Amino acid sequence: MENESKDTPSEVKSNAKKREKTFDFSKTQKVALKVAYIGVKYQGYARQDHSDNTIEAKLIDALKKGKLIEKLEDTDYTRAGRTDKGVSAFGNVIALKLRAAADGAPPYDYTRIMNGCLPQDIRILGHTNVAETFNARYDCVRREYRYFFLKGYMDIAKMRSACSHYIGEHNFQNFAKIDVTNTTNFVRTIYEMEIVSAESVVKTRDPRNEPYFVRIVGNSFLWHQVRCMVNILFLIASGFEEESVIDRLLDVKSIPTRPNYELAAEENLILFECSYPGLKFDIAEDQRAKLYEHLRAMQIEKMMESLALSSLVGVVLGDERHKEERKDDEGDVLSKIIALDQENFLRRKHKPVLERPTAMSAEENIGKLKGKKLAVFEAKQARRAEVNAGKSLEGGEALDSD
Repeated sequence: MENESKDTPSEVKSNAKKREKTFDFSKTQKVALKVAYIGVKYQGYARQDHSDNTIEAKLIDALKKGKLIEKLEDTDYTRAGRTDKGVSAFGNVIALKLRAAADGAPPYDYTRIMNGCLPQDIRILGHTNVAETFNARYDCVRREYRYFFLKGYMDIAKMRSACSHYIGEHNFQNFAKIDVTNTTNFVRTIYEMEIVSAESVVKTRDPRNEPYFVRIVGNSFLWHQVRCMVNILFLIASGFEEESVIDRLLDVKSIPTRPNYELAAEENLILFECSYPGLKFDIAEDQRAKLYEHLRAMQIEKMMESLALSSLVGVVLGDERHKEERKDDEGDVLSKIIALDQENFLRRKHKPVLERPTAMSAEENIGKLKGKKLAVFEAKQARRAEVNAGKSLEGGEALDSD
């Protein structure tokens, strides 16, 4: 129609602003969120100046997109664990003040809101209201990690026996990467540690691929502590080290600095659970069903890849359809492959851990601090001196959380 008026671009923009919904952030509720993520493609949990590809950055984006917060600085935000690059979590916990529903209105379903704003590989598994004084870091009494691995040629009985050496309160400075700006107390307590079969989850025709996981429960963990502990277990179970190497490394008076040995790979590590007395995370049944279907779709995608690879393995080995074509004296193809691989494995060269060069001590690390890092260290030292002994900075966050 010729006489129909049309808004100019500036008028359209003005009208859009008028229609934009405003949100009242004056009413808040302190909430704990249980966070799960597959960390393989992320640069770790914590925010970084040079990258927004972190779990924490994605969580903050979702909180803002869902209109649950305006600025993180105003929310009294705390976290239970700070996982490293590539590490996953199924039970990390954050706590902060979120925008609350108006008086008389139904409470917000924070789990639903967050999962509608997060990437596919980061999910909220539940939420619960907490006291204003709740701190996800300091109030966590137990943290459980699980490290998944394949048996290979390792002696599982040896590995299980070696676990007992870690149990109890020890100085774990030789099982960690020293970061004096975050901690100068390396004493930690391991409550439980065991090797568990995961065969019910994954079936395999190759005995080297028998799946297991290391389950380790403690009060808190140093940076890279779990991966250091696991790698020493692997060396023992492979026959390269004796169990006594654990006791030697725990004796920091005789071995005051960590030998330069390798870490276990990060992608197999999961922060499985963070525990709080009396805290239960709620999730609505419709959200539980939606979450299950979401995870099932991700699982199916990986299963299809695995099925294709399993079929290819069958082709390489000569599956049942081609068995009659093989000579009787040819033997079991897989057994021959394993025997050859094991021969190569046993020829590996290994320099004993206790004969290797060592990293710098905590004192040497402190002596090298300059400028901003030194200022941060001194500020944290001053703060530590003021913190109540029962809630020491050193007993809190899983700095590693690898």
